[in-house]
Amino acid sequence: MSPNFLWDACGAALLLAVLSFVAQWRGQVRYRRELEEIRKTFERQQAESAEAASELRREFAALERSALAPPEPPGAGSLNRSTRARALQMLRTGISPETAAASLGLAKREMRLLERVAQTFCAR
Repeated sequence: MSPNFLWDACGAALLLAVLSFVAQWRGQVRYRRELEEIRKTFERQQAESAEAASELRREFAALERSALAPPEPPGAGSLNRSTRARALQMLRTGISPETAAASLGLAKREMRLLERVAQTFCAR
């Protein structure tokens, strides 16, 4: 063994150690970047999920409030004499009860009932 061989072997070992250190350092840098991207993505998705959950809570509360309040019947008490006369006139001209109810602002069931009553009394 010559002294140059030992120096060459030590130099090669030192070079491999430095290259290994640089490779490991680059891997750690890449790992930290990926970890930071994953953390940001997670925080963004967590914020979006929290916003969606709060929106669902608001909608659920609104639905609960609307379910507790009794619905007001459409056109309650609005079938007076003149409205009834216009409704009967519309039914006699052949307009459907649904269309007549929509144009007069009455309930469809109320208009159908008025049509049946009118047909019953007119048949006699």
